[in-house]
Amino acid sequence: DVLNAELSNSNNNSWEIFANNIYRRSRKLWLMGMLGYKSVSANGYSLGDALYDGGRSKVYIEPGISWFFSKAMYATGRVRYSKIDDRQDAFSAKDAAYNVFNIDLGLVYSF
Repeated sequence: DVLNAELSNSNNNSWEIFANNIYRRSRKLWLMGMLGYKSVSANGYSLGDALYDGGRSKVYIEPGISWFFSKAMYATGRVRYSKIDDRQDAFSAKDAAYNVFNIDLGLVYSF
């Protein structure tokens, strides 16, 4: 047989909660914001196993803005800051924490 059943669950259980809001300041200017938390638990493998994943948690905040040039065209931008706490796994001997920034810029034209 080529396909065999796993000895344990390699996927992690996860859950996420977030709040997302859009405030229409005017017909041309929209302000946006998101705040959230995500948790991923350890998978079913043992700590010494090559497939072990200890899980992680993430807190994030994302303000954004959209500017409407017309009904057909607008520009949008968002900046996301995330703090990720990554727990020990098969490839990392100890827990690690990361500060991550993402920038998303867009120009949308509808026709």
